Amino acid sequence: MNLDSNNTDSAERNILYKLLATFSDDEWKEFEKFVASPYFNKGRNFGSIMKLLRKHRPEFSSKELFKENLYKKLYPGKEYKESVMYSTFSRLYALAEEFMMQIEIGKDEFFSRERLRLAGLRSRGLNSRAFSLITKMKNGFSKELKGSKNYFHEKEYSKEVAYYYYENNRRDKLTEPVYDILKNSLYWHIVESSLFLTSLISQKNFHKSDFKKSLVSRLYSCIDRKKLLEIVKNHDSDNFPFICLHHLDLTSVEAPFKDEPYFQMKELTFKSLNSMAKDDKNYFLNSLARLCTLRFVAGDTRYKKEAF
Repeated sequence: MNLDSNNTDSAERNILYKLLATFSDDEWKEFEKFVASPYFNKGRNFGSIMKLLRKHRPEFSSKELFKENLYKKLYPGKEYKESVMYSTFSRLYALAEEFMMQIEIGKDEFFSRERLRLAGLRSRGLNSRAFSLITKMKNGFSKELKGSKNYFHEKEYSKEVAYYYYENNRRDKLTEPVYDILKNSLYWHIVESSLFLTSLISQKNFHKSDFKKSLVSRLYSCIDRKKLLEIVKNHDSDNFPFICLHHLDLTSVEAPFKDEPYFQMKELTFKSLNSMAKDDKNYFLNSLARLCTLRFVAGDTRYKKEAF
């Protein structure tokens, strides 16, 4: 069975099997429970087809999985109806996508889930529980390892806190979350823009146009990153190292053959490792390794040992 076929008659079947083929053994077990839930399946019974599909996962390459052959097993003795199978495959695919989204929600994005919980409690007027959650989350943020996504999560969570105080006429409490929204919006801007500018500049050989003449380049050239960093350094020592690392990462890509930004980033990275989330440890160590490789390939033999 060719799952990459452009045949419109098999399109809904192929796209379903492609997605199901990505499910691990544990995910498949959970997906069967998910599909069996009346809350998600809207009263449709997919038990029989799930049993048939289970036997042929993860390749889904058997001819038994052609729609006509499945129909014979699902509805023995009945005349084949394309509309029935189209509906079955389409609905099952929608459930598979919904399950995939539930997996993403269930990953380690703790603060994203708690923000949604607060939004639900707030919208239903469950104020005492919402306030308890606000207190719990405020303490939780202070214990969190530094990571690129933290500023985004804290910004979005502070919005929910601000909405809560506003709707409960606690204007005296609004100042703190609004300050947090503004501060973390700026920090998130610095981090996210540094990440994507770094990616853009490092891929400059693939650009179809001159990046320096682009609107994006002109906009960002107006931002005094060094001045921003100086203010953060003087007034927020907890966040300065992480913000500075992103600045140094971008600076080192802009000038890959200068020693200073590389060694500054190296020193600060190793000083900050114990307070840094795993994904960000990987990111900055990979950035250092990439710069070493670039310089070694360019003929600077010092960086062979440095990279090792």
